[in-house]
Amino acid sequence: MKPSQKPWIIACFAYLLIILGIMLLADTGKLLNFPLAHPPYDKLGHFILYGIASFLCHRATGKRMVNILSYRMPIGPLIFTIFTAAEELLQSILPNRSASIEDFLCSFGGILIFYGIGEIWDRKKLEQNSSEVMKTQVWLQMLRGRVDWLDRFHFSLARTRPYKNYAC
Repeated sequence: MKPSQKPWIIACFAYLLIILGIMLLADTGKLLNFPLAHPPYDKLGHFILYGIASFLCHRATGKRMVNILSYRMPIGPLIFTIFTAAEELLQSILPNRSASIEDFLCSFGGILIFYGIGEIWDRKKLEQNSSEVMKTQVWLQMLRGRVDWLDRFHFSLARTRPYKNYAC
């Protein structure tokens, strides 16, 4: 595990606990006064909650990919896609909940969109870092050129001046 990965792992598990808490409240029928629990806002809740979860899980897994039927798929979003499908199946069994394909599609859309946002964010960050590295390399080359020039100048002065013996 990389040190930069640890905060993502902590954030992912904390967020997973929040989602599990929301699911527990909804499954027991105690989430009645929450605005995102009722149509059409529940679709927005699915989109945002599972999108953020996908984003965090993708970073917590170190942006690892897995090959499924010769397609490279990110592990984090794949985990939350399976989690979403399992949650919708569970909703079809529970008396206080109702499963719907629309909820699943909104969750899946959030997973895809937030994964895409994360990839764009990483690409922009990489471009920014590479441009900063390029600027640093240019400065180092300029400094090396000046140091080389000073060394050559000092060496040429040393060769042109005869050594004077001031001994008495």
